[in-house]
This record gives sequence, C-alpha cells and structure tokens, in this order.
Amino acid sequence: MEVAKAFPEYPVTPVKVNGPLHLKHYVCLASPNVLAVGNSKEAQNILKRIEREATFRYQTLTLNDDGGVNCLNVNGTLLFRPDFHACVEKFGTLQDTHLCPVTITELTKLGGMLSQHCIMFRRIKLLKNI
Repeated sequence: MEVAKAFPEYPVTPVKVNGPLHLKHYVCLASPNVLAVGNSKEAQNILKRIEREATFRYQTLTLNDDGGVNCLNVNGTLLFRPDFHACVEKFGTLQDTHLCPVTITELTKLGGMLSQHCIMFRRIKLLKNI
C-alpha cells in the first residue's frame, strides 16, 4: 500500500498477481479508459478481480497474446512492441490514440518490459463541498 501513501489523492486498488510475472504482463492501460488485457487464464482472473474491486469501470481490449499487452500510453500516444502482430491490429481500434511501435530488443534480453516500472493511474475530478 506504499502507492496509496505516496498518492493519497488517487484511489488505489491493490491487485495480487500469482507467479513470477508482473501485473503489466497481463493488464496495461492502453488509453485513458481502456485496459489492454491478455487472454490467458491468469490475465482474465486478474481482470475479474479489477472489475470486482476497482471503483472506476474500464473498457477492455482483449489481446490474443499476453506478451503483446505490455504497452505504455503517454499523453495519447501508445508505445507498444510491434513484434506481436495480432495485438497491433487491435491497438488500431483505439479512438484518439496515436500508435508508436517501439523495438526494445536489448531490454527484453534482460527480461525487462516496456511498462514494468510505471504506475497506471487515472486523474479523477473530485467534487468539493460548497
């Protein structure tokens, strides 16, 4: 819950991931309201937990390969790995999102992922009492 302490102005939903892989191997923020999610059993179970526990409701874009889920949306530009061709086609369906393929060959040799050290969050407007 260190993230909740660091960002108290944002709602934080902890998501437990079983096994050695990171959350963003299974689910990433593809656009402001859309989660890219893999079609594996683990990815779908994580999505169910998010839908059950999170306060915000996201649309989902289910990809054929969990490896293709690893993407990073920065100010309306989606950085993604182009080597997952079926996933690239689905990313093309996102509205108001500029697609930017990124080859990260050296990082993947080290077991790294494009979004591994990034935090997904969505700014919400809080209503103030008058």
